[in-house]
Amino acid sequence: MLPVLLIEENEAFGAMVKDRIRIELQRPAHWARSYRESMEILENKTIETFAVAITDIGLSDARNGEIVDLLAQRRIPIIVYASDIDLTERQAAWQKRVVDCVTRDNPHSLDYILSLIRRLERNQSTGVLIVDDEVDSRRALRSLLEIHQYRVHEAADAATALAILEQIPSIKLVLADFIMPDIDGCQLTQMIRRRHPKEDMAIIGLSDQGAERLSSHFLRSGANDFIHMPCSPEEFYCRVSQNMEIMELFARLKDSSERDWLTGLYNRRFFFEIAQKAFERAKRRETDLIIAMIDIDHFKWVNDTHGHAAGDAALVQVAYLLANSLRSADVVCRFGGEEFCVLAVDMNAEDSPRVFDKLRRAVETASLAIGDKELRVTVSIGISAKRLGSLDDCIRQADEALYEAKAGGRNRVVMHA
Repeated sequence: MLPVLLIEENEAFGAMVKDRIRIELQRPAHWARSYRESMEILENKTIETFAVAITDIGLSDARNGEIVDLLAQRRIPIIVYASDIDLTERQAAWQKRVVDCVTRDNPHSLDYILSLIRRLERNQSTGVLIVDDEVDSRRALRSLLEIHQYRVHEAADAATALAILEQIPSIKLVLADFIMPDIDGCQLTQMIRRRHPKEDMAIIGLSDQGAERLSSHFLRSGANDFIHMPCSPEEFYCRVSQNMEIMELFARLKDSSERDWLTGLYNRRFFFEIAQKAFERAKRRETDLIIAMIDIDHFKWVNDTHGHAAGDAALVQVAYLLANSLRSADVVCRFGGEEFCVLAVDMNAEDSPRVFDKLRRAVETASLAIGDKELRVTVSIGISAKRLGSLDDCIRQADEALYEAKAGGRNRVVMHA
């Protein structure tokens, strides 16, 4: 994890900022108290580079913004954090490709800076597509986006844009100009919305004309926002970041609705949603589809003897072992109570007993500390490895196999194929 470079002359304030970076961002921070110390840190060969630099504009040994020039030469993202920034200084800073200019008069300004650093980190895996037939316009937008570390893609027309969206799933934001050679930006927005709902992809319309008319036209076509160009870097970044934050909120809400609150595994509702699609796909392609039902043995005894907190701990431990013992492509869910279910596509049916017996042994050998005692649990596993007429039939077959495993003495794997 790359460190943060903090350039701050005030001892008390610098110590507080450094501690918050270390504690809240869990990043190392190098603190320079002057331009000279900054030079020494930057010339330290053991430090490859910095995630970001937080600096004042005027320092006692470099009063005219030389520190910003120095950092810009090293291509380090810069957050200017100053007591006061007049309009001339602000405009000069934007010309030097700073990430943002933040004044200290707001009591929440440091909170904003820490959230901005987190945003820069997330942006590194976030794709943005610029759709504009003007090369200069695309270049200007690319420059702004790259300062905030987005992964930028470009298209000069709608057909190219749609092709790029199909090929690159990491794109979460489209900036669409209104005037284009084939279709206009509003029509492109409508076409994108047929495949990508608002909660999955944000679209911001752009135009340098007809702001009032076009903004409503873009929004009615499915855009999340509209920016009248040209605009200040501050407005551009505020709008882009706000749209990304809304997207992330949608993603968190969606994820929480699909997850079991205790174990973090997918829940039963989401399992049926994804399993039905996988079943139909396996049936079309005539590929193997494995359903495994997994049940913690004597779970009622665990709760009755050691308490519900111990039962919860056992559930969490088994869930962890399930999630980390199987393939990343396998869907693992908590079905309810002490029961779990696994959907494995393209797992060889002949190999599945070996795979799940290895999982059974991993649970059997794992121990759980309950106070001064050690608790061990086991699981019984039933596998359905035969494509039947419906998903429900496969789950029923796995349940029957699980029943046999329980009746046969528990802590074993039974497969029906």
